[in-house]
Amino acid sequence: MFKTSKSIKSDAAPVADGLFSPPLRSAFTLVELLAVIAIIGILVGLTFLAAQAVRQSARRALCSSNVRQLMTATLNYESSAGAFPAADNGNGGSFVVSLLSYIEQSALDRQAQERLAPGKTYQDRWLGLSNKSVEVLICPATAPADNETELEFHGKFTSHYFGVAGPAIDDLNDLARYRVLTPTSADGPIGLQGLFSPTARGSYKPRRHRDVTDGTSNTLAFGEIAGTPPRTYKTSPDRGGWAYGADYNSSGVVIKTYSSKTISKPINLPNSSFNDIPFRSNHPDGVQFALIDGSTHFIEDEVDFYIFKAMSTVNGQEAISATTY
Repeated sequence: MFKTSKSIKSDAAPVADGLFSPPLRSAFTLVELLAVIAIIGILVGLTFLAAQAVRQSARRALCSSNVRQLMTATLNYESSAGAFPAADNGNGGSFVVSLLSYIEQSALDRQAQERLAPGKTYQDRWLGLSNKSVEVLICPATAPADNETELEFHGKFTSHYFGVAGPAIDDLNDLARYRVLTPTSADGPIGLQGLFSPTARGSYKPRRHRDVTDGTSNTLAFGEIAGTPPRTYKTSPDRGGWAYGADYNSSGVVIKTYSSKTISKPINLPNSSFNDIPFRSNHPDGVQFALIDGSTHFIEDEVDFYIFKAMSTVNGQEAISATTY
């Protein structure tokens, strides 16, 4: 029979019933502490990226909702008036002025319809309206400074959503297919085949559904122009007041378009001349657009440029489908 020697010692602390507990540790080792800190850092980074992605997705969804509301208002206007609103209402006001009562802006609509006071002009009216912010015209992915105008005597607030005036000519194929107006070289070309184009004479005439021979489900109506570097690029000021439609020369020919833009460059490229500022946004990878059928689409930066131009015409007779964009 064996006996336990009394000379055997243990580092374990004695406990009840003669049992021993394991050795106690007073702290983490340096290696363990560094590993924990690294893991926490990784988790925080992943959480931040996930939260950022959620915010971006929410902003993109709200922007899409804005575009859809504008297109719904446009279709309601067309149903009532028998034609789509023109980019300029004939007095220098934008298509948005025509839509105010359809986007729950009755007070501004009454202001727009009032008789001009003695000594006042329509330009005074558009300036006054542009001093009021309209939430549905602002992309939520932009900074507050991007919501304000950059042009002199244009009021305070801009719009981030513009009518599509059709494509410009930039190669021989376009020359045979597309028509443009080029009243000045400084301000750039104005497309004549979009939903918000002027006529060849340089004045505006509202288009009707029957004019959209390319099909409403394949034709762009509105697009987004918002954002600043580094996501997007600008070489000159381009934000005017939301109530302004166009400027004309002394012959009554439109020379500068404020509420519509011509497509001469792909999405998110630097702007060159004023009338053909590229569509752009702060959303990663693309821009929000509304089609004439009322649907909205997020068109990616990498869309084929010739398809993009074809989508901007109401009567270009191009063969495209939703699967190509």
